[in-house]
Amino acid sequence: MILIITHKLDFTADFVINKLNGLNLAYLRLNCEDLLTTPLYVIDTKSGLEIEFEQLPPVNSIWFRRTQIPDLPGLSMEERSYFYREFDALIDNISCSLSEKKWLSNPFALRQAESKTLQLRLAQITGFLIPATLVTNNKIRLQEFFNKNTQTIIKPMYSGRVVGPDDSNLFFTSLITQDKIDQLADYFLTPCIYQEYIEKEYELRVTVVENDIYTVKIHSQTDQETETDWRRGKPLLTIYELPADIKQKCLDLCAGLHINFGAIDLIRSKTGEYIFLEINPNGQWAWIEMATGLPISKSIIKYLTDEPA
Repeated sequence: MILIITHKLDFTADFVINKLNGLNLAYLRLNCEDLLTTPLYVIDTKSGLEIEFEQLPPVNSIWFRRTQIPDLPGLSMEERSYFYREFDALIDNISCSLSEKKWLSNPFALRQAESKTLQLRLAQITGFLIPATLVTNNKIRLQEFFNKNTQTIIKPMYSGRVVGPDDSNLFFTSLITQDKIDQLADYFLTPCIYQEYIEKEYELRVTVVENDIYTVKIHSQTDQETETDWRRGKPLLTIYELPADIKQKCLDLCAGLHINFGAIDLIRSKTGEYIFLEINPNGQWAWIEMATGLPISKSIIKYLTDEPA
């Protein structure tokens, strides 16, 4: 049986589950919002402290998608903080109890792989070219970096999404203007990444599932709105064939991060070089399959079942 750890609004999980239903493959969708209210699981010494799901066959593989903290109304801030820590510990303990199973990907490896500086270091070791990068709260160092690089961008350390009570907003990768540098004394330097901006011919999204690689060309430079960050619009996607050596670097990077899945962002520079930007170790991909027909879900199902999907 495939265990899918996710939440109720994970549409990528919905996408794969529809295919699992069509193939009549056994799975359990474990929505994290239900963990504290639905009697689904038992971990005890009778099972060797491995998790069991009531009246269901044993778990063979796990697809770790997303977690969502349950809503706990009517509690004080201190009580909510306590229960959220306990909830996180429960997810960790469930994961540890299944540590010997087949994962896509192990959440502890995912957590480490989300480090942007680790990604860049391993990408460089793997042989990728990377942009000049700075992470600092030293205003003098930032001023020096800005002066050295013709153009400098700023982007979040982890996620640019700010979730509010009614909706969410996204901080996009943006160019730093001279007036912001001139006003540095007026700002705190909150955690973020500064990088040299490299003129692009186009961008690439590389999706790795174990040894399968799917690449799309993102035509981001045809619209001024998407030139710096293609997520600002909906640029055209087309299927792209990566050179063999770049494919191998993508596989080596995922192996170095101990993950079986990765969504890698590359750019093709105006001088024809492939440059690594970052990897999302649990990135979205259904939009790529729907736009291009690339069978990413087929590779995921094959990996989780060891059977042709």
